[in-house]
Amino acid sequence: MIRPKKFNAFTLLELIVVILIVGILATLGFVQYQSVIEKGRTAEGVNTLGTLRKLQMAYYQELGAYMNTAELAVKASVPTGMSYACSNANYYFQYRVLLYYIYAFRCTSGGKTPNNTSGNYYLRLDMRTGAKYSFPPGKW
Repeated sequence: MIRPKKFNAFTLLELIVVILIVGILATLGFVQYQSVIEKGRTAEGVNTLGTLRKLQMAYYQELGAYMNTAELAVKASVPTGMSYACSNANYYFQYRVLLYYIYAFRCTSGGKTPNNTSGNYYLRLDMRTGAKYSFPPGKW
């Protein structure tokens, strides 16, 4: 009796299972990648806020008052425009001084971040104590 030759190949079901597993892993990897990218963008704002705080504290030591937004923007070369679209090369489009706080507002479109899904997002730094806050909470 002649035995038929057996083919070594994957079945369709095995291929579909492998494709599903690879797809799930790729999706998880992409989500983690976006999270890391967002942390990097937040680091830019945090770094700039630290620089602004140093400038404010030096100014306060010298003159006994804090700089307003316009003065601070000129000294630090940071954007202060009120437009919600970023046309510059920064992830944060606006730095504002209100009372004892410096705010950094996040770009929502244009610039480097056309796909920001965070919506209204900002960082706040207390010039006196260095206390930090972010909206939504936990981003900083």
